[in-house]
Amino acid sequence: MECPTPAPDGLNFVCDYPEGDIRLSVDDWINRDYNYFEMLTPDMRNSSLQLQGPCYPVIFPSVNVYWSCQYIARASNVSLTHWQQMGGVNIEQNMLIDKTIHKAIDSRSAVLKRYVADIGKSWPVLIVCGALLPLFLSVIWLLMIRYFVAAMTWITVVLFNALIVSVTMFCYIKAGWLGNDPLTVVIGESDPYVHISGREISHLHVATVLMTVIMIIAFLSSIAIVRRILIATPVL
Repeated sequence: MECPTPAPDGLNFVCDYPEGDIRLSVDDWINRDYNYFEMLTPDMRNSSLQLQGPCYPVIFPSVNVYWSCQYIARASNVSLTHWQQMGGVNIEQNMLIDKTIHKAIDSRSAVLKRYVADIGKSWPVLIVCGALLPLFLSVIWLLMIRYFVAAMTWITVVLFNALIVSVTMFCYIKAGWLGNDPLTVVIGESDPYVHISGREISHLHVATVLMTVIMIIAFLSSIAIVRRILIATPVL
């Protein structure tokens, strides 16, 4: 998904879904980058200059943050100048717009809507990976324990530790502490001078430290029970 960016030598607009006096198909609307400002009636043009739609100026750059466009509170001087010359209302060049947008998208109702939308899109995956596949694998695991009980003891210990180590290393990589593949909140290409920090990265750092502690405890516990396993497996 490409987010709106200010024009280098003019002023771009993003307009609402075309309806009413705007005779434009959806495909044409998309092909025009959602911009049909020149087709507006005088009343609609004046309304847009008051930031009341249906078209809105692209003055602030934005980047794709987890598949939603997040504004950067740094107005384009060229676009802002064109906007002022057209008689548009005054636009504050500070963090007010950023705080207003974040207040809207971080509200409880907005977050709940996103959760419901995510569940609606991913319910087949949830059913398969959360119910059917675990049920099938658990049956296979029980059968292996039934017929290979002695070997499964060691296999369980080895697989458990390998899983813990793998998850911990993955957290280190995505946290940017190991290798060159850190997690980034920005999707796709963006201005290299634009840096957006997300709460998810801080959470991932905490998760990495927690997984390190769990890995150490799991590894030491496995060493501690080796002797007991050696004593118990002949009985099985």
